[in-house]
Amino acid sequence: MWSTRIIVFCGWGLIAAGPQPGLNPPQETQPTSNEVGLATWVEELAHPEYAVRQQAQEQLRALPIAALPHLHDIYLQLSDLEVRLQLASIAEDIACREVVMQSGGFIGISWQPVDAVEDSRVPRDQFGVIVQRVLPGSAAERAGLAIGDLLLSMDGEKLMLDPKEPRDFARQIGSVPPGKRIKFGVMRGHRYFTVRLIVGHRPWTYIRSNPQLSPEAQQQVDHAEELLREWQTESQPSSY
Repeated sequence: MWSTRIIVFCGWGLIAAGPQPGLNPPQETQPTSNEVGLATWVEELAHPEYAVRQQAQEQLRALPIAALPHLHDIYLQLSDLEVRLQLASIAEDIACREVVMQSGGFIGISWQPVDAVEDSRVPRDQFGVIVQRVLPGSAAERAGLAIGDLLLSMDGEKLMLDPKEPRDFARQIGSVPPGKRIKFGVMRGHRYFTVRLIVGHRPWTYIRSNPQLSPEAQQQVDHAEELLREWQTESQPSSY
């Protein structure tokens, strides 16, 4: 009789048979349906139809971290550089997903806090935030924020920042759950208007470069980078 060894990947399962001591092992192991599914999705990354490629990327990105070793086995057999690069990027998304999901809100701007002395448009009893950069593809760009805009309020409340802590605004945004819709009161020149946007997740590149991570968050980042190390150090095919 064969014993059954079951590995459960957060809803993505792989069932493999393993012999009991004293019994002859089977001569051939057939690939599981999950392994076949992985290989099929990877093949579809090179499909000529955009919709098929997009669906394959979504299926692969939804995989749990436990699937990474199986993806890496497929990766090592690939000769198509473009597919290899896509799969490496997908692997990074999988490894970093848990850290990103727990990283707090992000709207995609760099800023400079100002008060009434520095900018006459700011009321004396509060602070404002001048937008210095808007990241492409960010929530701020989609909402129409632009360089030079002055943010004066968030969800109807005046921006009250700690003048001794330049990252105070970042902490306020980070405390907003990703996916929540928020509203800013904005001055562009001398015209006042409101902007509504949906808060996004902080990108991995910003998380890993943050020198003020908590010990728990740093441990998660280190674990994700350890998972990705074999992908990042893998040499590309010599034909390229």
